[in-house]
Amino acid sequence: MYGLVMATKPSASSYILASIIIVLACGGGCGGALVWAHHVVEDMPRSEMPREFTSTLESGKYYIFFERKSVIDNQPFNVQSPQGKIANIVCSTKTTGSEIEKSSSSQSYEFHDFAGESVFTLNVTDSGPVTILCNADKSDVPFVIAIGTGISKPLLVGGGLALAGFMFGLFLFYRTYVARKAYSQ
Repeated sequence: MYGLVMATKPSASSYILASIIIVLACGGGCGGALVWAHHVVEDMPRSEMPREFTSTLESGKYYIFFERKSVIDNQPFNVQSPQGKIANIVCSTKTTGSEIEKSSSSQSYEFHDFAGESVFTLNVTDSGPVTILCNADKSDVPFVIAIGTGISKPLLVGGGLALAGFMFGLFLFYRTYVARKAYSQ
């Protein structure tokens, strides 16, 4: 009737199996993505500003994140300013082949020890040490920057795996429904 030929009627336990696959895929994909993103954020090089900061980076596109909550050398750091923001942050680089511009991305993250938002994009053409200096106009408040590729990749991969597992579970659920319906007629 529906193009499915099965030797025996599928068991109702296939519905349970499909439900388990859906729950595990969604939970595993989303949970895995958050754990991966947290590790990406923890591993980003960061520094208290204003001062020169040098980090060795591979060629590519990076984001400079303003962190209102951070940990540097196992010491917690919180920006003590209204709304946790500092106005007019200006960053520059002394490294030839590296270019800083205002970020067109609105990436942000908030985990237990870290909270930040992208403020600049750093394009590195040659791998090696990159020196960055950031200041905040009209502010003596120290702040923290972190440099990284962002958290989009872990979230997209985890979301994609969750979606694939969800779709497989729905397929199994639908296949069981159609096969059981064909046997009941």
